[in-house]
Amino acid sequence: MCGRFTLSEEVFILQKTFEFYYHDEADLPRYNIAPGQKILTIVEEQGEKIGRKMTWGFIPPWAKAKRNSTSFINARAETVDEKPSFKHSFHTRRCLVLADGFYEWKKIEGGKSQPFHFTLLENKPFAMAGIWSEYRQGDELFTSCCILTTTANEIMSSVHHRMPVMLTGNEGDKWMYSKDKQQLKSLCKPFQSEEMQMVKVSELVNSVHNDYPELLNSL
Repeated sequence: MCGRFTLSEEVFILQKTFEFYYHDEADLPRYNIAPGQKILTIVEEQGEKIGRKMTWGFIPPWAKAKRNSTSFINARAETVDEKPSFKHSFHTRRCLVLADGFYEWKKIEGGKSQPFHFTLLENKPFAMAGIWSEYRQGDELFTSCCILTTTANEIMSSVHHRMPVMLTGNEGDKWMYSKDKQQLKSLCKPFQSEEMQMVKVSELVNSVHNDYPELLNSL
């Protein structure tokens, strides 16, 4: 799964890297992004890539009440095109969730869990494949999203059996614009293990209230 991630890059560099328009406050850098918070995504609007803030925690558009609904922070890539909660968004509302790293926890002795931070070797930002939804309750329009996950690659499997679908290069554009289901599914593969690195980090990341650069320090 993917339950926490980081995005410490300046927004103008992200715009240059991913070639999207954005006119809102970015609230960056972030070192401990958690479910339920607003996150930076990219969506397609009339052929253009537009940055949008969304709540991380997908609520299906048919949910009866936002406050009483179950939200999903992840969707399994293997079944995202089949599950009733996700399949419409998979076909019509795909997005990119921007990140430069993510956390995962490894179970250790004593019932505890040790957090690790995973990044690209060059610590560059990347996109995670996402889907999004809009839910209207009265005059309120609530926009939410979730991150797709796939089986873990070699470096990830030492900590957890799942990982986010990571997209680099022109894969992000394919995820945004393609209408070919087979091509979209082919993007949902484990990222190359040899292009990633991981570091053991402090348990301070366990608290969502902690959000500062020192969380990334290697132990």
